[in-house]
Amino acid sequence: MSSAEFKKNDEGYDNYTYTAIVENTTEYSFENVSVVLNLYDKDGVKQEAYANVNSWAPGEKVRFEAYSQCDAQQIKPTVQYYSVAD
Repeated sequence: MSSAEFKKNDEGYDNYTYTAIVENTTEYSFENVSVVLNLYDKDGVKQEAYANVNSWAPGEKVRFEAYSQCDAQQIKPTVQYYSVAD
């Protein structure tokens, strides 16, 4: 997830959408993947936004999307939780 490139879209009225298309390059099917976006504004103050997906098969691309009122100058995504499907 650290190599995912989240793009910021200004929705107006101090609202922003952060999105990234990420491919599952593993051999595992995942369930309940939760990602935390650590968003740093121009003053270096961190806020968090969350994105998730319920299922993610090998080779599949998914869109992670999060909303925030933070005008991030830097975005650092990390995986908060995931489980491997049976």
